[in-house]
Amino acid sequence: NDPERFFPFERGEPAGACLLQKAMVAAVAVPEAMVAALATPERSGGTGEPHRVRVKLLGGETLNGRIWAQGPWHRARLVDYLNDLDGAFFPLETEGRTWSVNRDLVQSVVILGTHGQAR
Repeated sequence: NDPERFFPFERGEPAGACLLQKAMVAAVAVPEAMVAALATPERSGGTGEPHRVRVKLLGGETLNGRIWAQGPWHRARLVDYLNDLDGAFFPLETEGRTWSVNRDLVQSVVILGTHGQAR
């Protein structure tokens, strides 16, 4: 969520790295070593409520996982969290992986449950 528009991406091709525009990246898997650096309710000073969700991206891909709605108690709803983000990307925890998802490229978020409970 830093202000830089482009970032280097190693494609594993002989040509080497390319530069990708962040605004065009819908979601990226976060390396395990970097997951701890993502915001958590404890680090943000707000409350945090996990929401089980299905996120549909504009390209049609669907990710199922958990989003922690972080913020002061009076703005701790998932809709508040997504609308009030400082940057474009939010963390989504899926089975065995954490994703950084570009909210500008999200078509819909379906809430499946909260606190680990199914609806």
